[in-house]
Amino acid sequence: MKRTVLFFLSILLSFAANAAFVTNMPTARLQPNGDTLHCFVTGDEFYQRLHDSNNYTIVQDRNTGWYVYASIEWSEDHSDWRLVPTTHIAGIANPATAGLTPGLSESPATIDARHKSWDIPTRYIAPGFNQHGTKNAAKVGENNGKLNNVVIFIRFADDSAITTPYSTIHDMFNDSSYNAVSMHNYFWHASYQKLRIPTYFYPQPIEDSVISYQDIYPRSYYIPYNSATNTNGYADDYERRSREFGLLERAVNYINQNSPIPTSLNIDRDNDGYVDNICFIVKGTYTSWNDLLWPHKWALYDREVYINGKRVYTFNLQLEGSGSHYFSTSTFCHEMFHTLGAPDLYHYNNYTNITGVGTWDLMCSNTQPPQHMSIFMKMRYGGWIDSVPELTEAGTYSLHSVGDSMNQNNCYRIQAGSPDQWYFLEYRDNTELFETGLPGKGLIIYRIDTRFNGNSNFNALDIFDEVYLFRPNALNDTSNGNYAQAYFSLESGRTQFNTSTNPYPWLNGNVIDTTLSITDVGSAGETISFTYTPHRPTTPPCDTNSCTISVEMRDSYGDTWHGAYLSFTDANGNTLANMSIGDCKTLEQRTLTVCNGPIHVQWHPGAYGWTCGYTIRLGDGSVWRNVGSASEDYQDLGYIFYPCGGTVPQYTVTVESNYPSNHVSGGGTYNAGTSANISAEAVTHYNFLGWHDGPYNPGDDLTLLIDNFDRNRTVTVLSDTLFTAVFIPDMHEITLFVNDASMGTVQGGRTYFYGDTAILTAYPNAGYKFVRWVCGTNQYTDNPLKIVVRKSEYYTAFFEPEVGIQSCENGVATYSKGKEIIVDGAIGHSIEIFDVLGRPVFSGTQENTCCSYTVPSTGIYMVHIEGLPVKKIVVIGK
Repeated sequence: MKRTVLFFLSILLSFAANAAFVTNMPTARLQPNGDTLHCFVTGDEFYQRLHDSNNYTIVQDRNTGWYVYASIEWSEDHSDWRLVPTTHIAGIANPATAGLTPGLSESPATIDARHKSWDIPTRYIAPGFNQHGTKNAAKVGENNGKLNNVVIFIRFADDSAITTPYSTIHDMFNDSSYNAVSMHNYFWHASYQKLRIPTYFYPQPIEDSVISYQDIYPRSYYIPYNSATNTNGYADDYERRSREFGLLERAVNYINQNSPIPTSLNIDRDNDGYVDNICFIVKGTYTSWNDLLWPHKWALYDREVYINGKRVYTFNLQLEGSGSHYFSTSTFCHEMFHTLGAPDLYHYNNYTNITGVGTWDLMCSNTQPPQHMSIFMKMRYGGWIDSVPELTEAGTYSLHSVGDSMNQNNCYRIQAGSPDQWYFLEYRDNTELFETGLPGKGLIIYRIDTRFNGNSNFNALDIFDEVYLFRPNALNDTSNGNYAQAYFSLESGRTQFNTSTNPYPWLNGNVIDTTLSITDVGSAGETISFTYTPHRPTTPPCDTNSCTISVEMRDSYGDTWHGAYLSFTDANGNTLANMSIGDCKTLEQRTLTVCNGPIHVQWHPGAYGWTCGYTIRLGDGSVWRNVGSASEDYQDLGYIFYPCGGTVPQYTVTVESNYPSNHVSGGGTYNAGTSANISAEAVTHYNFLGWHDGPYNPGDDLTLLIDNFDRNRTVTVLSDTLFTAVFIPDMHEITLFVNDASMGTVQGGRTYFYGDTAILTAYPNAGYKFVRWVCGTNQYTDNPLKIVVRKSEYYTAFFEPEVGIQSCENGVATYSKGKEIIVDGAIGHSIEIFDVLGRPVFSGTQENTCCSYTVPSTGIYMVHIEGLPVKKIVVIGK
């Protein structure tokens, strides 16, 4: 019986189970001597960290196979680091007394690289999807109706059958009774009865037994290579992807042949040619450290696999034996909301110990049972909510809970002190179905930043959280506070939210916001009430003459999407005027008084969704902007220059190409605020890659230069600007051969860009000489040979042995002629001739001044003349 090295299952830390992120999840590892190491894992599908109960990081030594405590090794310039194994065996050594540091992880750069290894290459990204294989955010109604989910069971070559009863797995997905915790029931409730997701299982089960596709490879084939413990594993990211995609391809093909999905089952409800969602459930549990066998969502992008004519692309992979913390309805719901278009709300690379919303949203730290996503997430990514009412007037308001099945009056939004950011207020009730995992009951206030999608790329510098929950002691971008106490209520004693409370309103970038005051939060009952007092900025006085701008906002298409927001600021950033509209169905006209001088205009969508159109007329009646329907994204409209009179500045737009032979246009002088249409056109043998906004330096990494991939661009002119069109020439292969590899070698054959100069060099071996290059019917004697690459070509270097007198010493000449060796001037001297293997060909005394000696074949011969060094003679046989 194996002894236990480290055992603390009896003191398990509390944790929230995530589909993609777990904290302090118990796990075990087998040491090379058979001991069991009990430890914990924290991380997501991209990067996980093993650690002990005191948070000391554990890694596996790839040379010995032992799990040991980790330290870090810095790069030479101390700009980066990596985890390295120590000699301290986990569970036996004391990491504290060994001087190790707890909480170590790989550097943000390393973790970011691991994330990028999961990115789908641009050429493989399917229309309507992003680089992670996730569909774009849903529009209103897009995720309504019925989505048929497909599950395929898999086991490995060395696995027995899956023993979890089919009925257990079926109910986790499909139980539709009102209070059931199933994926079907969750989305039926979360979408307010707008989305049904039934699941169908293949191969079809037999009674209560799960039937699975059995792969041709054992489990070890899908675990990383280790010289000590698993020499059958994969070595790198390429092998990991290739092996996983091959496994899934074989599984789908097996289903198509042996348990086909009926053509009557609609697996492509949006008719985009792709299977809506497919989940592969694999027997067994997870491994770790960015491994293939960890629950994850990805896309089968580098091969085309079909079910009934629909391509399998986005998929979820789950481990049937990974325990209730991972193989759970909560996991399935998190991953399914990814499929519907939602991003993660936890941090991937930077400040991973700081949470944006904690357990208050399914896409951050999902609970058991899965909690609701926020109203904002339901609107932005679910598309189940048309709009959220905006509060602009002081007053007392009340809210129903997020879980209210009628979806009535359950959220308000308030414009923050920055036009990019909004406050959302909603009521969460932890006594309701799917909300029992929440830490409390009351009003929660969170901030939305419309510049970002999700929270995963947060870096606290220029990328911030899209969704941030206010909670005590979290008073800036990099403090975590206590999200378990985020709810406001009379019962909690937290009834106010303003600049004098903890927490207080602040904006991304640690800017205190004085525009908002929430007071008198009431009791958390069937509804909850609060009082809102706005403190909006006032228009600063004009230093010079003022004039009016007429603004119209409307929806020219008659749709009923969300409202919008226009802001007008002076050159110093002072607010001159604001205009918001809550319902685009109506036309609103306003006359705004602004100061003379340049006016910066910004368009801000009303908390996402397609937004209203707008028209801005200057004081003289001229139209400055007239857009039929604005996009859902934030737009910097630029400047209205001197609306009360004066001269409009002009700027120069310069358009260049990194290869001058290609065509570019659109450069010139433009009035400030107007549009310039720039264009790029490739000539024969060149391809347009994209625009780089600035100068291009030959040798720069082209992939880092591309700012826009549209050949035709419209840019707003706000300053003197240079745009460089980046082209790449065609690529051609120059292939080199030799007539006889024993005579010499060649150099210079490789792939070249069209127009490059290739230098081809022939190197003859001893006793041989270069004669010519041959390419088709053309011959060249230059060596090196310089050519301008215009197409792929084959060049052959011809060598031949040196001929003529090959040796002349002390009046004795030695050379070859035909199949004879000639010795001239060695009369009376003994002569011995040997072949290259030392076998004698001739032995005797030369009787005449010049004598010839016939040899049996061409080749190299050694000639020993009495009194002289041995001579090497090459016989070519001509």
